[in-house]
Amino acid sequence: MQPFILHAHFYQPERTNPWTQTLDPEPSAAPFRDWNERVHAECYRPNGTARIFDTDRRVERIVNNYERLSFNFGPTLLRWMERRHPETYAKVLDGDWRATALTGHGNALAQAYNHMILPLATARDRRTQIRWGMADFRHRFNRQAEGMWLPETAANPATLDALIDEGVRFTILAPHQAHRVRRHATASDAEPWHDVGAGIDTGRAYRHHHRDGSGRTLTVCFYDGALAQSLAFDPNATEADVLVERLKQSTPGHAGLVHAALDGETFGHHHAFGELGLAYTLFEAAEREGLRPTSYGAWLAEHPPLDDVEIVQGEGTAWSCAHGLGRWYRDCGCATDSEPGWNQAWRTPLRAALDVVRDAAAEAFEVRGAALAKDPWAARDDYVHVQLGDLTPAQFLERHALRHLGDRQRTDLWTLLEAQRHAMVAYTSCGWFFADVAGIESVYVMRSAARVLGLLAELGVAGEARTTALEHLSQARSNRPGAGTGADVWRAKVESSEVTPTRIAAHLALVGLARPEVAATVGADGRLGFAGHHVTVRDRRLERRGRVTLGTARMTVASTATGRATDLAVAALHLGGLDFHGVVANDPGAAAFGVAADRLWQAFPAAPLARVIGALEEVLPRGDQNAFGVEQALPQGRQEIVGEIVTELTDRFREQYGRLYHDHRRVLEMLSVAGYELPDDVRLGVERALAAQLHRQLGTAATDDLAAFRAMEATVEQARSQGHELDLAPVAVALTRAVTGAARTASASLSEPDVAIVQAWLTLSGDLGVDLDLSRAQEHAYEAAVRAKAGRLGPAEADTVARLGAALGLSPVAWSVRHHSA
Repeated sequence: MQPFILHAHFYQPERTNPWTQTLDPEPSAAPFRDWNERVHAECYRPNGTARIFDTDRRVERIVNNYERLSFNFGPTLLRWMERRHPETYAKVLDGDWRATALTGHGNALAQAYNHMILPLATARDRRTQIRWGMADFRHRFNRQAEGMWLPETAANPATLDALIDEGVRFTILAPHQAHRVRRHATASDAEPWHDVGAGIDTGRAYRHHHRDGSGRTLTVCFYDGALAQSLAFDPNATEADVLVERLKQSTPGHAGLVHAALDGETFGHHHAFGELGLAYTLFEAAEREGLRPTSYGAWLAEHPPLDDVEIVQGEGTAWSCAHGLGRWYRDCGCATDSEPGWNQAWRTPLRAALDVVRDAAAEAFEVRGAALAKDPWAARDDYVHVQLGDLTPAQFLERHALRHLGDRQRTDLWTLLEAQRHAMVAYTSCGWFFADVAGIESVYVMRSAARVLGLLAELGVAGEARTTALEHLSQARSNRPGAGTGADVWRAKVESSEVTPTRIAAHLALVGLARPEVAATVGADGRLGFAGHHVTVRDRRLERRGRVTLGTARMTVASTATGRATDLAVAALHLGGLDFHGVVANDPGAAAFGVAADRLWQAFPAAPLARVIGALEEVLPRGDQNAFGVEQALPQGRQEIVGEIVTELTDRFREQYGRLYHDHRRVLEMLSVAGYELPDDVRLGVERALAAQLHRQLGTAATDDLAAFRAMEATVEQARSQGHELDLAPVAVALTRAVTGAARTASASLSEPDVAIVQAWLTLSGDLGVDLDLSRAQEHAYEAAVRAKAGRLGPAEADTVARLGAALGLSPVAWSVRHHSA
């Protein structure tokens, strides 16, 4: 059998807001909230639950591609996935566990932590990135990583030496990154070096020797570049028959390895439903064609390298740049999404600006950190364990603190460490990869740099770094009309993203005014967690008079990362709609605030609004206060504020449309029967009225309320009988939830009445003519089918599984024939 490896590099840019540690909404990812969610739905989840169909397009098997796919995930992406989609995260871990149990070698590789281009990094940052990546891997996969993926496969000899220093056994590079090779069977029997500019034999593994002369080596596997290119950029290549044929055509003339490395997002995101062809190849077609999927660890255990290699010398090379590493610091000509006439000269000043920020953070870390930690840089290397939860803050301090630290000193140390973390995140490769400095990826790295500057300012050591960085950015000219320079982008898109304790307090005040029921969810101790902060609320008062709401409170806003706390006082007024007036300032203390707030509350019940607004402006010291309105709402919580108001407005419009339709329904029905074509204004009004009726029915129906959905069916039929088409997407979402819930119940109970409920929901969706997403429902049914085909169910239960599976589109093979996975 010919061994082959498909290595999938799964990665997304670090999109986390550096101030809130949450992802802001990204409208360009619609209909999903953000790009992580979209790519998860299109790629990461489907690859853990990939379908293999029979000839009638019924689901025969549901398999986990991560079991037979070599892969690495960016640590920051796995952190997000663990929190947002634990089921998918579990599939990733399970795939590696099953491979390890079968062969003694897992499929997963570690990755340098936040996708920094390591050859361009300082030696210190390069070491930390590798150590953090290895630590993250151990934490998640519960084993030591054998191999490490280098971001963009960016490598030079110093980078490979650093991998050896940290115990990495192998890495994967592109074929053009090799310079020369020699056969080296024994230390005394070495052949001359041979230049491989014309192409290296990718079917073999090679040894890179550490330049310190210690004899330590790193195994390097150079993937088949032509095969990788054909799979990554040809949409047809993810069809199983094409994929298998490409693998067969790539078989070397000797008993070597066929392997390709490419973006994992190829399978489902770049090429829609690419996970299906991959699954069929890995679990069905490959074996029939004499191909055997394996992992690098397993293959190298049987085929250790005998040849030596030297990679291209100098600054380094990478898989996605034809000009060394130019793509990440100069206008080399490589770009994605560029347009005629554009250039990427902005890359040089962007990197120069970030170098200024990094160096300022490093100087502060060495000077201030030396008074707090035994070895500041060793503490930084270990800081990843606090982020992962492997070390408590107390354990970390016991290990690294120079002496017992007071509250202020502890806060300063955490602040220095956070500045270091964000300084590294600022070098995430995506910031330079694309076509323009005004692009979202470049904005992300600038936001991380801004966070570093803010942390240094908290320590009083920012110096001139901000001014100097902006001077460099002013030389980074955008290609987009009106975008200006990198400095303009900073002011427009970075500064507006900054989240200070003052803004946190303002946001919570706005939420409390717009949605009092949300404000009421503050814990009994007055504490709540929000946007990367712990907030303690005291002396809160909130009252409504007609459409006007007034609120006052004192708050302590503390960063969860550093512990730095700010005491604030806030007063805000909501006049209805989006008309908010508020002030926030440093807390003057309970007594002073109480006196000022009492004056405001005394004016509130009866005074004219102008006087109340005036009193609001006097409640806190004028020289200290910051006025705010709805524009200060944070992106991730804006829906709480604006959404409630927009919903109320929408409901009022729907009410009016409904009243008009109800008053004239008989006439409208008669016009429809007579075949009269309604004017557009009337027709649109009728459709909105019926859509509003459907929306009300949907809003009051429980997901298991079949009668309520039948009422919706009547509304849809009413609309169709009059020649109107309604948007049924919300109904499809609700029905999908209903079917999924019913399938979960039926798969567990295996009772006929529960299966009948699933069938009823499916019948209703057919009557309505809506397409459902049956993926999760099928997965519940498939779990029951696995039990049936393993002989763990009685005849009656097996019959029930058959009916459930047939209803949800499973093939009889799923429950009647037992398959074995290798």
